[in-house]
Amino acid sequence: MSRPRLLFWALVLATGAVYLAMVLWSLPRITEATGGLMPFDLRPTGYSLAEARAFLAALDPATTRFYLDVQHSLDLIFPALLGATLILAFIALAPARLKLPLALIVTVETLSD
Repeated sequence: MSRPRLLFWALVLATGAVYLAMVLWSLPRITEATGGLMPFDLRPTGYSLAEARAFLAALDPATTRFYLDVQHSLDLIFPALLGATLILAFIALAPARLKLPLALIVTVETLSD
């Protein structure tokens, strides 16, 4: 297997592993510890000030530390891995005229997350 292909599949696996860790472990743990209140990461449409305050008030010290240490670390790594995976996929598969624009879009989105 060529080096670029190996890198791509390693990124796919790492991205999937981090995503699964968040979805199956860290975010459910936080949700359970807050009495069913969903973490900010699971609210793609946003949240009100009252909802944010209720969630933060429901965090006990151990869950706060877990959120800050574990979930924030995973949430920092995931967009970078996903962005790198998408950029490599676009470079490998997109028509020549679309490679750079697509890579730039992914880069901007990754940096803004």
